[in-house]
Amino acid sequence: MGKPFAFVVHVGDLKSGSSACSDETYHRVAGLFSAFSHPLFYTPGDNDWTDCHRRLCGGYDPLDRLGRVR
Repeated sequence: MGKPFAFVVHVGDLKSGSSACSDETYHRVAGLFSAFSHPLFYTPGDNDWTDCHRRLCGGYDPLDRLGRVR
């Protein structure tokens, strides 16, 4: 067995670039993240906010979606 880790890092792209940027999507991921017993560091990827202006993703304002992710 290896050494235990001190924290988890997620480098973004919680969803595909064509899936919904809805609040429900973000809440679902937040629920998954809250299950970690170790500290978790998350950096939003482009699919998580900048691609949200696409009609297929919901046509959201990307800065609004970044605010939601934060």
